[in-house]
Amino acid sequence: MGVRRRTRSSSSPSSRQFELDSVFEFSSVLNSSLDLKFVVDHILLSLMGTTLASRGVVMLRGGGNSFRIEGIKGVRGGFLGAKYAFPAVGRDVQRRLPKGVGDLKPFNAFSRTVCLSIRGRDRLLGLVVLGGSGVPERLPSEMKVYLDSLIGIAAATLEKLLALEELRLANRRLDAKIQEQNTLFELSKEFSQVLDFERLLRLFSFAIMGQVGVNRYLVCLDRNGAIEIAASRLDSLVDAALLSQCHELKEPMRVADIGEKRMQPFRNTLARAGIVVLVPMQVHNEVRGALGVGKKMNGEPYTESDLEFLYSLGSLAMVSLENARLFREAIEKQKLEDELLIAREIQRGLLPAKLPRLKDFSFAATNISSRQVGGDYYDVIPISEHEFVVVIADVSGKGTPASLLMANLQAAIRALAPLKIPLGELTRRVNDLICENTSPDRFITFFWGILDSRSRDLTYVNAGHNPPFLFRGVRVHQRLRSGGMILGVMRSDEGYEEGHVALHPGDLLVCFTDGISEAMNKDGKEFKESRLQSVIGSLGEAPAHSVVRGIRDAIKKHVADAPQSDDITLLVMKCHSHES
Repeated sequence: MGVRRRTRSSSSPSSRQFELDSVFEFSSVLNSSLDLKFVVDHILLSLMGTTLASRGVVMLRGGGNSFRIEGIKGVRGGFLGAKYAFPAVGRDVQRRLPKGVGDLKPFNAFSRTVCLSIRGRDRLLGLVVLGGSGVPERLPSEMKVYLDSLIGIAAATLEKLLALEELRLANRRLDAKIQEQNTLFELSKEFSQVLDFERLLRLFSFAIMGQVGVNRYLVCLDRNGAIEIAASRLDSLVDAALLSQCHELKEPMRVADIGEKRMQPFRNTLARAGIVVLVPMQVHNEVRGALGVGKKMNGEPYTESDLEFLYSLGSLAMVSLENARLFREAIEKQKLEDELLIAREIQRGLLPAKLPRLKDFSFAATNISSRQVGGDYYDVIPISEHEFVVVIADVSGKGTPASLLMANLQAAIRALAPLKIPLGELTRRVNDLICENTSPDRFITFFWGILDSRSRDLTYVNAGHNPPFLFRGVRVHQRLRSGGMILGVMRSDEGYEEGHVALHPGDLLVCFTDGISEAMNKDGKEFKESRLQSVIGSLGEAPAHSVVRGIRDAIKKHVADAPQSDDITLLVMKCHSHES
């Protein structure tokens, strides 16, 4: 349904009310649907009805100055989906089409044109062109205002729908990536069941044509140091003497990008044979063959994701083409991946399942690994009826090596914490243990303290960790910095400096790893400690678990859909009054 036509004088109160009703109805209809085609058609029909236009086109902007026709009425010729490129148009209603557009189909069929630009908050979204003998020679000012209102509503709706389309596109890319991984997994199972060389080669050839969608390919393998053609389907013969240059491949590349002068004959030979992409087939970082593919049958260009898939497929096949020893190693690799999942569950068990509940103190924490296993650690360990060790640590690196060092640290802390030894001396012992059991390139930033719940005193040592925030009310009272160097760099002859804090009701201690302060969005902008401090302050005197949830929500909003680059760990302690 389009916007209702006005029948009274535009200056009368009833006419203005009618316009308001029409605008409200227009907005309601647009916001009732997530179908881009329906919304575009409704916008076009409403604007045509308002201006008495007999023809209309809605174009939405793609990249640069490219516009694509998404809706068209009153014009024959099947122009829906056609793309045009021309300079950006003006901000408001204008009489003339952009320069050069009037000569293009379907615009040369228009007369008395009105051109409306659809602008979002910070960019041009699209263009509406209306034409026909019914369009007034000069648009009344009231109509311009009315059209501006409709265009403003349309812009907001289209901006929302275009953002939704971008999200859907990202999901489709993710689905495609998952499908690629599933395909590789299924092919690995098929390859692993075949040990006959010729049969495996045929299976690999079918996978190239079926999964990549090509009818031209070349498979070269290393045999006794020389590269030979093992399977091919080409437009012309390839000079085998040139194939030795496949050994120089380090990563997938397009044949047209081979620029070294000495490799020009190699490039020309591949191009004449119809090969457009060349991928090394490696085993243990050694090139043992190469896979070449021609153009896709659907005509689409190869993306970076396609090159990654081809590289994975070629390497997967290469492993299966090796001898039984290499085949068994591939099986062991799969077992290692399965064991990594088990390692994740074991590591989760090293973190406390629940934190102690005290009369005057409450704790809350969260840990999010950037990989299956991570190197962040936190704990609250009771060592007597009224004494508790509060600890947070960040192991350098990520993945399995960091998780193993984290497990060693946890064992050392659990063994040494109950000893009645000053905390600075205990820290020195932990540091020496780490130095003895790790390489010099591994280190740990570390903070721990002993909380006396009766006296409300906290004795702490900071070994190069991000200084925790101590909030008193909604402001930072201090950062806990006393301590010394990070753990694992070198042995220490002296104990670490101890810090002491007297806690009061309402005090909030926030311990965190740099995965929080360095969390980045897709533009590479970090969350930063200053923003963390601001978020904590905005939470007022909220309980510990609410502070953790508030910080997580703030980080999630900042990062959005950017990948997590580091482990995220947060430990919060709240001091309560005796009555609470």
